[in-house]
Amino acid sequence: MTVRIRPAQLFDAGFAAPLIQSTIGAIGRALTGTATDEDAAHVLAEFFRCAGTG
Repeated sequence: MTVRIRPAQLFDAGFAAPLIQSTIGAIGRALTGTATDEDAAHVLAEFFRCAGTG
C-alpha cells in the first residue's frame, strides 16, 4: 500500500481544526481566547482558512 501525503487544502479546515484543538487543549483555548474546546476549534478553523489566502 502506498501512502500519499498531500498539502492541506482550505476545505480541510473543518476536519483539521478539531484534531489540532484536541491535541493542544488548554494551549489552544489560551491562544484563541475561548473557554471551550469547541469554540477554540472554530477559531482555529478560521486561522487555518486565513493561512491559505496569504
